[in-house]
Amino acid sequence: MKILALLHTQEDGSLPKAALEVLAAAAALKGQPGGSLAVGIIGQGAAGAADTVAGCGAERFLTVGAETVAQPRYATDTAAAAALIKESGAELVVAPGTARFARCLPGAAHRAGARLCGGGRRGAQEVRAGHRTVGAGHRRGPAAGDPL
Repeated sequence: MKILALLHTQEDGSLPKAALEVLAAAAALKGQPGGSLAVGIIGQGAAGAADTVAGCGAERFLTVGAETVAQPRYATDTAAAAALIKESGAELVVAPGTARFARCLPGAAHRAGARLCGGGRRGAQEVRAGHRTVGAGHRRGPAAGDPL
């Protein structure tokens, strides 16, 4: 299974803790038979951030570090995420459940021909398109007011 760890940088160009946790989970998934891992990073200093995680076992690193994605914006983040998903050819995409990705992943999934599943206000988001899945974060339990 082709796996893409889709990450974004912080304002200083570093990766947030949530991104490193998602990368560790994606690397573990890669250990399954037939697994391959690519890392896609969006944001200011994306290439430098890729260098910091170069030892994660990924076969490919894809970055979008243009000035247009330095600040989180729906339109540019959505376009960048969709481009990375398409370029990677991933069947499973995992991403941290950050505010930045919570805004843009639904649009990116649509543009990549995928569908967003699961999720909720605080939970995981998963996108499936025939064979393509995009996920964000993980769910720790029901949020207040969620049906059980």
